[in-house]
Amino acid sequence: MRILCIYMPALPPETSTGATTTAAGFELEKTLHPAMVDLARSFSPRVEDAGTDTTYLEISGLGSLFHTEENLAHTIIKSANRSGLYSLAAGIASGKILARLAAEYAVTNGKRITIFAPGKEAKQISAIPVQILVNASCIKPDERRELLGILHGLGIETAGQLALISSRSAGSRLGRRGLKLQRLAMGLDDTPLVTSMEDVEIKESIEFEPPVHTLEPISFRLRPCVERICKQLARRTLAAAKIILWIHLEQGKIQHREIDPGLPLTEPNAMLEQIRLELETSPPQDAVERLDVSIGTERFRPSQADMFKPSGPRPSSLASLLSRLDSILGKGKATAALPSNCHAYDRFETVLFRAQKQGPNTKSGAFGPMLRAYRPPLDARVITYLGVPRHVTAGMLHDPVSSASGPFRFHNEWWRDEQFLMEEWDVELKCRKLLKLGRLIQTGKWLLLGEYD
Repeated sequence: MRILCIYMPALPPETSTGATTTAAGFELEKTLHPAMVDLARSFSPRVEDAGTDTTYLEISGLGSLFHTEENLAHTIIKSANRSGLYSLAAGIASGKILARLAAEYAVTNGKRITIFAPGKEAKQISAIPVQILVNASCIKPDERRELLGILHGLGIETAGQLALISSRSAGSRLGRRGLKLQRLAMGLDDTPLVTSMEDVEIKESIEFEPPVHTLEPISFRLRPCVERICKQLARRTLAAAKIILWIHLEQGKIQHREIDPGLPLTEPNAMLEQIRLELETSPPQDAVERLDVSIGTERFRPSQADMFKPSGPRPSSLASLLSRLDSILGKGKATAALPSNCHAYDRFETVLFRAQKQGPNTKSGAFGPMLRAYRPPLDARVITYLGVPRHVTAGMLHDPVSSASGPFRFHNEWWRDEQFLMEEWDVELKCRKLLKLGRLIQTGKWLLLGEYD
């Protein structure tokens, strides 16, 4: 397994003017850390977040995309530069700690990339000073100073010298941590990569000074905010499933709004229009001091629905249409009809519209011909022979029956004591039309219930 370590070197403890910058540097590292993790996740799904200055990612199997590990490392460094992470270094090795060692060695030599070739780690590590070896290992800072003092007292200055002593001597003089350090000096590293589920929290804030009373300045400041959110979503291969607004008003009140776009969004224009419509439909009651935008995310996988069907609306256009319908009709009024879970073909219920997710197992035409039901049913005159329809007359329709299937006698609530009220027939006419007929059992009246597509 090949591991790449993205390492952010610490800022120097003092600037050229002598001012201490340790606290400021730590805050800067915490600010840049999410961008570093995003960078790693944009290249591999197996990522370990090891702290504010280190991130590991497994790169096994990426050779077909980048051809060589060196090309991959250069691509990551270029992506880091575009994201404003100009000081990152990359190290590649066959183990996690070895990759961290490679990255720190690159920083020491004034480089940004170091690669330990498989099977040649011990030879490449042999000239590295033990101080870099100890710093890269998973040893506590107070124990590092003690261990370095013992190594220097024994005259061991490089990793190659540490690898030459016997394991018994290393264990007796340095303890268990010394044995681990010696294995590292020999190019042996079996530390597992501890990956975790991605805990995504995307949030942006806009401060208004002075507070604003109209929607125009809010919309003007929203665009760069939404564009930054969409860039973060794109880096993580995610989409916005819910938009949450926290509106901080001048009198100390906070309004909470939730926007459900109906389908995942990845485009800034569509997301911006959703927020604008929400604010236009229900404007804030007072001047706005701050606006927090939080995003509920879900995994986004672009897919092609069907090559032989007409192209549907773009997700952004469909989401905008649903938002406009909500603003006109009211929230929850733009619904879709869903057949009820019963045998009655004419019963349905309404649910909030959601775009159907396409998958590899999605079947087309699995429900057979669709019935266009007439509401109310049309009166019909049917000639029968031995109870089977032979000729149908309804409105402008006047044709003999070529085949018939039925009767189907049922009602939805079978557990009740009511008798069957209607029997239904599916018939095909000579003109190739498929009809659904119904006969009221009590009166014998025939009805044209619908026509199949």
